[in-house]
Amino acid sequence: MAINSFGTVDTIAAPVTGFSGDPVGVIRISGPKVDMVKSKMGISDLRPNIAKLIHFNAHDGSLIDQGLVLFFKGPNSFTGEDVLEFQGHGNAILLEQILETLSHWGIRLAEPGEFSKRAYLNGKMDLTQAESICDLIVAGSRQVARLALCGLQGDFSKQVYGLTEDLMHWRIATEAAIDFPEEDEVPDVRLDQHRVFYKSLEVRLAQVFMDAKRGAELRKTQQIAFVGPPNVGKSTWFNLLLAEDRAIVSDRPGTTRDVVTESCQLGGATFTLADTAGVH
Repeated sequence: MAINSFGTVDTIAAPVTGFSGDPVGVIRISGPKVDMVKSKMGISDLRPNIAKLIHFNAHDGSLIDQGLVLFFKGPNSFTGEDVLEFQGHGNAILLEQILETLSHWGIRLAEPGEFSKRAYLNGKMDLTQAESICDLIVAGSRQVARLALCGLQGDFSKQVYGLTEDLMHWRIATEAAIDFPEEDEVPDVRLDQHRVFYKSLEVRLAQVFMDAKRGAELRKTQQIAFVGPPNVGKSTWFNLLLAEDRAIVSDRPGTTRDVVTESCQLGGATFTLADTAGVH
């Protein structure tokens, strides 16, 4: 979290929808100056989790845009800080004007991933969940999106934390049995119990590694090349899977001379298809 020269936390702002020119553009503001921004916008009395239609004016009073504004009181927000979100039109010119006004009020532009960073630093999520946000945003298939959502909800973290906690408890019990063997309150830890525990631990660790490996494989874009003699239907299959006439199809051999690549989704997974020249 960025600390300025005065030793206080900066208030940050950024379009969470990007400058994409979509119908709706959302600007998020997070930090200790949110109350000041509310006052500047004339909504000091805005209650948490209530949407209100407002006019967003520049620092000189001229109208920039109108839209909905929502206030989330920390720690009950994404970052754990006071958060204000303005939902206006997605025009890049309007978004830039709003950010310029916020800058005039002492709000700086957020760095990439800084909202998630603050959420992590404020205990709103762990590193696995923070990473899952990026995975969910760039997911190229339904399986990856589903996997990322499970990670965001903490499913993978619960597996790891459960293993860590069980190991810690078993270590404490083992050390107590060694250090205080004559104490009645200390349970005896036998060798066969060790074997049972470590066998269970081995199975659970294998499941964690398998889930991690499966997630890494799903995130990769699968590459498929159509290879074979001329005029066997490579380009036909290529176009069929793409549902468009991307490659030239002809009865004459040699119409495909260079490798033609295109991405597509099949069964919820992303593939890169390559149509190649005929192999003589």
